[in-house]
Amino acid sequence: MTRDCTIVIAARNAAATIARAVASARAEGCARIVLIDHASTDATVALARTAGGETLEIVAAPVAARLGAVRQLGLEAVRTEFGMWLDADDEIVAGRVPRLIDRLVRDEADLAYDEVDLHDGTTGGWVRRLPIPAKLDGPGIALEFERNYLPAVGFPAFRTARVRALAFDPSLHGAEDVDLLLRAIAADYRVALVREVGYRQFAYPDTLSRDIDNQRAMLRIALRKHAPADIEARFGRAGLDARALAWSMVTFLTLRGDLSLVLERLETLPAGGRRDFHEGTALAALARPAEALGPLERAVHAREVPECFNNLGVVLAALGRGAEASAMFRAALGLFPRYADAAANLTAEAPTRLTLLPFREEPIRDDYT
Repeated sequence: MTRDCTIVIAARNAAATIARAVASARAEGCARIVLIDHASTDATVALARTAGGETLEIVAAPVAARLGAVRQLGLEAVRTEFGMWLDADDEIVAGRVPRLIDRLVRDEADLAYDEVDLHDGTTGGWVRRLPIPAKLDGPGIALEFERNYLPAVGFPAFRTARVRALAFDPSLHGAEDVDLLLRAIAADYRVALVREVGYRQFAYPDTLSRDIDNQRAMLRIALRKHAPADIEARFGRAGLDARALAWSMVTFLTLRGDLSLVLERLETLPAGGRRDFHEGTALAALARPAEALGPLERAVHAREVPECFNNLGVVLAALGRGAEASAMFRAALGLFPRYADAAANLTAEAPTRLTLLPFREEPIRDDYT
């Protein structure tokens, strides 16, 4: 049965995985598959044509296009009522299309997200299931402004006309999917959350999403489109009590880059290791290492975790205490060997990589890479 849905795949030099992705899309029986080829120089297009057959359409994206612009090309190519995104590295679990479209129709929703089976890209081995936290239900979807809790934020099913009205920001090269979701929430779009696995995601160490500095910069741009007062009101409607709301605003303002406002918010919160971590980190990011030292030392004393050791190391290095800084970075890596910030700081002449937020408590992909 052909369904009134288009699956859109953006790809660049994805010859190793594109046939798997397209085959999983074709098996869903959608009317069309659109491949947005981002200036591939390998066999991506040829392999996609073989796997996709007559249902596949190729749209060329210019080599200099940012990911937001590439996504927008794909969105503009959708001519069916519903659409769905798929990454060229990943695959759809059988039955995902009818399940998500049914939820879009039943809930009169504009976007639908589901859960993910995470696989190691190199070996193909299953790593774990990535769930959708219960706290995101209903008005709780506003907690996406605190940090992204959706495991497949870039790969929803959607109502084409509604998402096209939002459009992707062509200036973003990363976080363009989060940006679109946040603007949808701000516009009171309806979001359906489906707690079944419908997507297989394959994690690789060299993807753009693992470029932490770029992702932080793009996310900051996205968050600055939203006034803090509006987000605070949304957190309140999500049912957060005063203390939880204050912490959520600390996180939002940190990611937005409003560090002076972060310090003001922290004054209203009780003393303790969490407050010390955020205070010391904000002061360090504001280039005030002498003031950051005390809070971060107290944070390490309260809880010996990698991010506290790392950020204290950055402050010690800024104060000229290099040997002590290196010891902090080694301590962080001893607890978490794949910790990218600490690894970069340990070998840098001038260590500056701060971990802005405590590690995730939700099991979304890796805890931090």
